[in-house]
Amino acid sequence: MEWEGSDTQIFASSKNEALDHCSHLNTPTEGGGWRVPTAKESYYSAAKTSRSNIMQFLNFGNAHVNTYYYSYSLTPLVCVSGDIYDDAITDDLIRDDILNVVTDTKNSLMWQDSDDNESIQLDWQSAINYCETSEHAGFNDWRLPTVNELLYINPNNTFNKKTEIQWPSSDSLWSYNVDFQRAYWSSTPNNSLQGRAWGVESNSYSSDQFEMVNEQYVRCVRKDSKVISSPYKFDSLGRHTSSIDVDTGKDLYTFEYDDDNNLEGIQDQFGNRIIIQGDDSGVIRTIISPGVFQASCHH
Repeated sequence: MEWEGSDTQIFASSKNEALDHCSHLNTPTEGGGWRVPTAKESYYSAAKTSRSNIMQFLNFGNAHVNTYYYSYSLTPLVCVSGDIYDDAITDDLIRDDILNVVTDTKNSLMWQDSDDNESIQLDWQSAINYCETSEHAGFNDWRLPTVNELLYINPNNTFNKKTEIQWPSSDSLWSYNVDFQRAYWSSTPNNSLQGRAWGVESNSYSSDQFEMVNEQYVRCVRKDSKVISSPYKFDSLGRHTSSIDVDTGKDLYTFEYDDDNNLEGIQDQFGNRIIIQGDDSGVIRTIISPGVFQASCHH
């Protein structure tokens, strides 16, 4: 995906105004044209440390698809290009009808998918305890997922057991405190407001304003090293962060970077570390091995 870059914040007062703005952008893009992002794309890509960093237009993701975001006169808008991200993970999900789990083979995660996911509602701390004490499908390492994990996995058609919003009318607006919301707890708290945490709907509508004392639905997740599809891990900047043993899921090598994203260290599973030193331009000049053997690089 490619996001619109602008020196000034763009605002829109209606869905049609937002669609018109994105469709008429003249900025070159390799993604096949600009469009309004979906709820999943907006919230998954946004920082979670501050509400001011969240792109709120969400393709009207916090409203019905045919309505405005709220009744605010102006709402922030950032356009995006590329394939719609909502459908990108579908091929990576496999459901086990015997264990009642869904496995995300790309991220090596196993998700609970049982009757509990449609029926049980708990406060935030109880939801954490529920997952951490669960022995669903014979595993005892379940946990409450983070907000980004929930936003990544939803929406999808692989979960058999999931909540669905029952809209009262065609112009109903969604928010965290409407009586028809059916969101799932995440383990991610609101960093700006104590006593609140992120919740995510099955269709990716989300908010960080859910009060921890209130009850929401719960879906647990666990790491499943058996389905690791690649021995290489990368971070959001595309940097190779580790190489892993696909059988155990343990790190064989980890890679360290400086503030300029230059490789500065490699450490193996035994704690042996290679130090890489470069000049101000990022060119490698010295490599120091665990045995204090030092090699200089000349260009």
